[in-house]
Amino acid sequence: MHNSLSIMPLSSPFKVNQSTVQENETGMWYWEPLADSFYYSDSYLAELGYADSEFPTSIKDWIKILHPDDIEKIRYVHTNHVSSANGGNQYEHPLRIRAKSGKYISVVVHGYILHRNAQQQATMISGFHIKKERIAAIDHEQQRMKFALQAAEDGIWDWDAQTNDVYYSPKYLEMVGYSREEFPGTADSWASRVHPDDYKTTVDLQFKIINSPDYGDSFECIYRFLHKNGSWIWVLGKGIVTSRDAEGKACRVTGVHIDINELQQSKEKLVRTLKKDTLTSVRSRYSFDKKLSSLTTADYPVSLIYVDADGLKIVNDLLGHTFGDEYLRKVSTMLAGGIRDSDSIYRVGGDEFAILLPNTGYKNANDTLRRLKNKVEEQNNINGSLFVSFGVATASYPAQLGTLTATADNHMYQNKRANQAQRHELIRQYCLEVLDTMNRENKKIS
Repeated sequence: MHNSLSIMPLSSPFKVNQSTVQENETGMWYWEPLADSFYYSDSYLAELGYADSEFPTSIKDWIKILHPDDIEKIRYVHTNHVSSANGGNQYEHPLRIRAKSGKYISVVVHGYILHRNAQQQATMISGFHIKKERIAAIDHEQQRMKFALQAAEDGIWDWDAQTNDVYYSPKYLEMVGYSREEFPGTADSWASRVHPDDYKTTVDLQFKIINSPDYGDSFECIYRFLHKNGSWIWVLGKGIVTSRDAEGKACRVTGVHIDINELQQSKEKLVRTLKKDTLTSVRSRYSFDKKLSSLTTADYPVSLIYVDADGLKIVNDLLGHTFGDEYLRKVSTMLAGGIRDSDSIYRVGGDEFAILLPNTGYKNANDTLRRLKNKVEEQNNINGSLFVSFGVATASYPAQLGTLTATADNHMYQNKRANQAQRHELIRQYCLEVLDTMNRENKKIS
């Protein structure tokens, strides 16, 4: 199984025959794993025959339209690329997807990890799939590589690094809005239009690769590019050095320029949605991971309080998910009433919350913890059982951030296990009392 998931090997150096450039059928997609949200291009839907409203927006639902024998491949990708960086930041594998007609369509999926959090979990993944029969029809290795470079309706470029002459395909020029006279065949035509904030990770990186094989022979990067109409469009750039001279400098570099502007705009819209948990109105898991990755030395020491809404499953089982949802909202309201304005609350799981306290050492974090425990006791004295478990941890330096979440989580579960049976029994009794009250009210009405 693992052999079928290996990265496609690069073929020997070649020069793309520009006269044979053609558009190919591809489907672009974008995935936020932690939020379980899946976005896709119009071409993706068109290939499978679905309307936008008919296609899954959750990977959990998307898996349901895969061929059963291919699900193990997705698990492999999740374990080795999504949940960890063990397998690297890109992957390729064949897959069969059920079209609306009921027929399975064979594709080759290419995925690219765009961002990881502090725990090395992938938080943003983009990619495309190509119909497998399109690849099967190309039996020569050089033609196969050429096809890969022409995928996803890309704009192809071919750079002679010795003369600085660059060929930009008609599709490339169409994508960026320039005529051939406005966009001369030089490297500067491209480099001068890369966004200043992306220059170092795009232009500088590529020149390093060109000047020395120490940096590898291929690259890919996402950056903003100045369109003829004055707007910045998002581009996925991919390239490979196809030959080097005796000193190791690149003689020729060939690659593609993929317009991902639509996907990037969808992602930005998604990000705005993902920042807030719709059920509890506190911040989301996505916001939590982004906040952790953006902490600076000015935020230290930083403390984290992990919170578990104990007994949620009991409430859901006995009273239904409507009561369970209300239980979670009650917990989030209680937490919000016990923290400072500078602190922030996140729902990081089904029944788990995290409270991030910047510029807060362990002692002050414990003071906050005591206030929250008092809030729980007040709530229990007012109207029924509300049991939560807490865990706290502090990072004094950025180097300690990697263990902050795990430490707080472990402390929370230690507290949860203490007297858990007794707490669950109290919650169960509370639920039974609610059911009894509801039954009496129903009898009165009838």
